[in-house]
Amino acid sequence: MTQRPVFLGGIISALIARCAFAPLTYDFVAWFALVPFIFSLHRNRHSHWLRLTHGLCFGLALVLWCQSWFFDALLPKDAGVVDSLQALLKSSGAWISIAIFSGAFALAAGPFVRSRNLLFGAVGLAIVWTGLEVIRGHLELPWVAGWLSLGYALDGSSSQAQIARFVGVHGLSFLLILSSGFLTATLIETRTPMQVAYALMAGSIPLLLSPLGLSSDSPRAVDRPGEFRTAIFSGAHSPDELVNIVESLTRFDASFTVLPRPTHDSSETNTIVDKLADLLKARGGVFLRKQNDIMVVYTPVAGSAGRPTPLEEKASVYESADGRFGLGVDFDYLRTLRARMQCRGGADLLVSNLATTAEWKPKALEQILNMQRFRAVENRRWMIYVSSTGAFILDASGKTRSGLQPGVTGAGVDVACFTNDDSVYSRWGWFVEPTFALLTLTAIGWSFLTRKRANASSPDDLPAALQVNS
Repeated sequence: MTQRPVFLGGIISALIARCAFAPLTYDFVAWFALVPFIFSLHRNRHSHWLRLTHGLCFGLALVLWCQSWFFDALLPKDAGVVDSLQALLKSSGAWISIAIFSGAFALAAGPFVRSRNLLFGAVGLAIVWTGLEVIRGHLELPWVAGWLSLGYALDGSSSQAQIARFVGVHGLSFLLILSSGFLTATLIETRTPMQVAYALMAGSIPLLLSPLGLSSDSPRAVDRPGEFRTAIFSGAHSPDELVNIVESLTRFDASFTVLPRPTHDSSETNTIVDKLADLLKARGGVFLRKQNDIMVVYTPVAGSAGRPTPLEEKASVYESADGRFGLGVDFDYLRTLRARMQCRGGADLLVSNLATTAEWKPKALEQILNMQRFRAVENRRWMIYVSSTGAFILDASGKTRSGLQPGVTGAGVDVACFTNDDSVYSRWGWFVEPTFALLTLTAIGWSFLTRKRANASSPDDLPAALQVNS
């Protein structure tokens, strides 16, 4: 008999996944969030168009529930119809890219959801998902790269997320989708022993990750001198207010200061930069600027050399008296590549400055902060993250050591560390991610090559475990 497609599987999975992403952070649901979606793909394994529909619905629903703030952030106050349409057009990159990504996954999943071997199918689905996520995560488009990668559904400071220092956030995505694949196989399989086996495999993944993550100790500080006092500032500051802050830096007793970028017109940029530079030079400090945006103040310790020396111009790594640090502007650290390049280039500390405005919703800021946590965990580096809507010092396990919450204008002083304990991922991530991408492209090619054979297949040719009758 003809099977009836399940049209709501993708939408149900998107709703469950929404509960895992910040700010809700019920991250345990991420381990089974995609079960309805994968089950729908199994039910429609012979129809490319129905699988594509499920994939597009999943992607659009996920963006709608998790990142509607894209539209709000771009929408001016008292906006009319024209402004609303322009904001919708500008934010369409995020909507379309994630929908295309999930649609491509649904199409490429064909050979795996039709496979007689459910174990092979679950592993294949995990590889395809991860490879497409890697490809999307390296696109040089700010509203596309990295957002809503499945690994970010876990809290970056949790014990399970510590495995990212071995496999990165995309490796966590692989494990999450693998768990959902095994659970789906449990529902599809009709033989009780195999159902138990798939259920045990699905449950063992999160259970094994927790003790492995807890066993990872925070990396030691290097002797240069290791610990140092840093000042972080949060809030929307005018150029004059920033000048006043710099003039009063001595009262903070900090050797490293990170400022949010000023709220100014482009015509004032050179004036404020020159004034800050002169003030710092008179005090033995240095003002660093990258792409006309990032604001980093370095005040050398007594008796040390002054200006940080650029070590890796392309990767933005600088040498100071305390240690080496990398600078990231805007969306640099929302991708995995930039931070990993800086750490391989010698950076022992990551400094991030992201342009945010008051229109950005709290859930947007929490999602961004969680992505910064993963950069710290992946590379086992401390991170100083500053924006006009929040500032934080994160240790190498992604935990907040000091912070100014969104909406708080002020300053904080605390201890941070330069660390040089390279993680497995920072050393070998260049090999792992391209491997996933290559396997995925191979699977997509295989999907198209087997399309004619799949269309000619009959449900009777499949094993009973994969036959679902209406």
